[in-house]
Amino acid sequence: MTQYKLYDTTPYKSMTLLQMLKQFHDKFGTPYDGLPRELGTAESAFRIVCHQEEAQEYLDAVQDYDIVGSLDALADELYFLTGTIHRQGLGEYITSEPVALGYRDVKPHMLAADANNMRKARHAAVLHSYEERVRRGDLIGQGMALNEAIRAFRATAQMHCFDIDEALRRVHAANMCKDVDPAKQRRTAELKAKGHDAGHLLEITKPEGWLPPYLGDLCGKGPYEEEPVYDTTQQPINANHASLQPGKPLVNGGQSHLCGLITIDGPDASGKSTLAARIAELFNGQVIHLTWSKQLEAVMHDYRFHAINYAAALAHNCVVVLERPWLSHPVYAEVYRNGKYDVERVGIWKDHTESEALLNIIALPGNEDQWFAGYQNMCATRVELHGPNEAKARAVYEGFRDAFTGEAGQERQPQNVEVFDMQQWPQAQLDDYIQRYVLPVLKIKE
Repeated sequence: MTQYKLYDTTPYKSMTLLQMLKQFHDKFGTPYDGLPRELGTAESAFRIVCHQEEAQEYLDAVQDYDIVGSLDALADELYFLTGTIHRQGLGEYITSEPVALGYRDVKPHMLAADANNMRKARHAAVLHSYEERVRRGDLIGQGMALNEAIRAFRATAQMHCFDIDEALRRVHAANMCKDVDPAKQRRTAELKAKGHDAGHLLEITKPEGWLPPYLGDLCGKGPYEEEPVYDTTQQPINANHASLQPGKPLVNGGQSHLCGLITIDGPDASGKSTLAARIAELFNGQVIHLTWSKQLEAVMHDYRFHAINYAAALAHNCVVVLERPWLSHPVYAEVYRNGKYDVERVGIWKDHTESEALLNIIALPGNEDQWFAGYQNMCATRVELHGPNEAKARAVYEGFRDAFTGEAGQERQPQNVEVFDMQQWPQAQLDDYIQRYVLPVLKIKE
């Protein structure tokens, strides 16, 4: 079990990464503010090895489907590459042009296998280019190669949709909380006095109580809590390995290598079934629709509890969409069944569902009047609906709305939830919604 700390990055918000690295090297006795230069043999060898080690750490994290480890390795690599640029006085080669990949509003995710192979080859190529220019003594080439390496690793971070700049600020804040080691300082001074190449030796120690920076919230892992403890051996639920190309349709024919449980709830005529069917179609999955009847009421607890168990077990092998797992029961009971329902059992269903589901979707159209007009039209063709009583229909809508906003109380508020507004995401744009909110949370089928 590893402990982490969320560091205050406010002092570094306006600093470039190069400025942060200069600050770091100033603190630990290895500053360089002179003209471009080649590094000594020992430091060059040291930095080349470190570049390779950080690149390998990224590959290892990818192999383990470790999304937090992937971000950590990319941040460390970028931090170290920028440190090399600083030590060589080659900061002018860092381009200010952003790496524009077109990824917007997509959750952090792992990359598809083909994308991983592409990035692996790109990382190896840019690091090899720098090594070759060091071997040739090509100083200008070294600056250009380092710049390309920084762009390459930053592009990989953007493909993951990581907030790499905030991650780098946290890494820097953690590094600036380390101390100068007097013993190492004396040793370095002695080596330099004897004419040895010791300019790269950092005189750093980690003080008692020092913790590495918390990056989990940048990977979809949840908010920071005071000195949280996380099991780093567990696979993150956001480990997604399907290709993400926002704005483009998902691959037709299904992505059957993915699995996981998604739940959908909401009022009638809110687009739940349409969304559920499309998710199942795209991922070769299954839809399970839970309901209520007078006959079922006597066994409702067993019916729902075992249905959730079944859905969770099936979700190890495919994508499963479970409709109306718990919230519909109290909302509809209050409107149409005189408020009679077992609060304690609903809480059990809620906890059980949310412990198993990767994502809980609330289908809730934004415009209530527009929704009700659609509901009225649907009542004319769907005999299973409760009828066009406007007051009751709107009470159902408002029950789901208040549960989502928290106005109905914490015991009704869904966790790990996204809203599906069919007015904002009509049928022609369902794939875009699924691409943005559903795909990033799915798991690889073992």
